[in-house]
Amino acid sequence: APPPAAVAAAPGESTPAARAPAADQAAVSPPPAPFAPVAQIAYAFSYVMSVPQDRGAELMSRHEFACVSAGPGLCQVISAKADWTGRDPGGRLELRGQPEWINRFRAGLALDAQNAGGRLEEALTEGEDVTRGIDAASTGARTAASLADRIRELQARRGGALAQRLGVQRQLAGLQRQYDARQIELRALEDRVRSARLTLDYRQGGVMAADSPTITWRTRASLPR
Repeated sequence: APPPAAVAAAPGESTPAARAPAADQAAVSPPPAPFAPVAQIAYAFSYVMSVPQDRGAELMSRHEFACVSAGPGLCQVISAKADWTGRDPGGRLELRGQPEWINRFRAGLALDAQNAGGRLEEALTEGEDVTRGIDAASTGARTAASLADRIRELQARRGGALAQRLGVQRQLAGLQRQYDARQIELRALEDRVRSARLTLDYRQGGVMAADSPTITWRTRASLPR
């Protein structure tokens, strides 16, 4: 009997033989590369504005009021210091707040300085990678807690004389201090990542255009070695 005739593929449809190389290629294709680990960055911003002496106090007060009005969940005033009548008139305002709020606030600083008859002189962004510190503090806290649990378990099994029990209690107290210290360090680092620091310096200056080419923008990152 004659061999069966080959089945013709419908228009636009590939034959099994044509599809085989594509299937083989998909089977041996490498898996997608994993995402890069997300670094824990603590950001700090510094801005310098030059404004006329009679407008500097007003501008600084408006910025402080904006932070206080936002509420402590979005912005907190860390410090405020000004002297507009001395030999070197100026002021400094330090804020800490939720990063998105701080970013929106600092986006309008150049216009604020311009509306006050001054200009933005300098803008500096600093980022510190605290990933290693967070990992070390977290690991240290877990290790201290694990050792304490192990000592309590051994003490419950073996009992021991009074002197031994007192020694165990001293060990547990030392581990508790280590755990508490690591937890405090961990919370401080995590708070730095969850918030951003903004320092505003106000200096006496003449009326200049806010779009002057002498404005300095700098970005600096502090990364672990």
